[in-house]
Amino acid sequence: MAGSVSQHRVFCWSTPRSLSTAFMKCLSTIEGSVAWMEPYGTAEHFGPDGLLKPPDEVPPEVDYTHAWVKDKLEEDFQGRQAVIIKDLAYAVMGRLQYLPKGYRHSFLIRKPMKSFMSYYRLFKKMSGEEGDASLRGWLPQKGFSYGELAEMADYVEKDLGQQLVIIDADDILNHPATMLQKYCSALGLPFSESILSWEPGMPSNWIVPKSVREAEEEFHWMSTVLESRCFNKAHQTPSNEATEETPDIVKEMVAVAQPFYDKLYARRILPS
Repeated sequence: MAGSVSQHRVFCWSTPRSLSTAFMKCLSTIEGSVAWMEPYGTAEHFGPDGLLKPPDEVPPEVDYTHAWVKDKLEEDFQGRQAVIIKDLAYAVMGRLQYLPKGYRHSFLIRKPMKSFMSYYRLFKKMSGEEGDASLRGWLPQKGFSYGELAEMADYVEKDLGQQLVIIDADDILNHPATMLQKYCSALGLPFSESILSWEPGMPSNWIVPKSVREAEEEFHWMSTVLESRCFNKAHQTPSNEATEETPDIVKEMVAVAQPFYDKLYARRILPS
């Protein structure tokens, strides 16, 4: 069921390692909000009908079909002023019939080199020397998540008739108050400067799939964000980034992703 007139329902579509968890933490401080972390991403990687689930493994999230996610997202969420969904666009492309009704859509982008280097480090930490293969198998090969994000933006603008709302991670880090105010205004969300800071830890108003919680417990892939108190540029750029050699797989992914990022970047909300 679609939300009431006074309830704001918003998707924030992104690519992996794009400041999206910190952005979700910021938005989930809106009074009366609830935030759901990657329901379609969970269906895609851990659910029974996912196209990117690990081969030869029993899907751990048996409820998370794309149809189930759609039904859950169309429920009432009674008593909530805002429903925030953070998700990965590639997880539902090709199955857009499972998008829920009643939502505004927005897009968070980040420079591909920064996102992919962060992702590469994470997979090396998790998989060691097999990290390259694991990373390649986790993302769709066609657009390495950026092509799918651009495709979703086209769908939202042309098929759903919604004005594009695109925000860049670097702009948020450099101008948090300005960018969040503009973002909230574009989507009708209430804004106050109080949402620019938060308490450390996992917020109680988050819906986090079991598989995501278990991955965090084992690999601490979002520990820096969970322990943060605000947007912090120092947390987003490793000190060795300037001298770190770029792996071939990252170069390959950036070459594919950069034109899609540039297309979205040109349509982003500007800081001034």
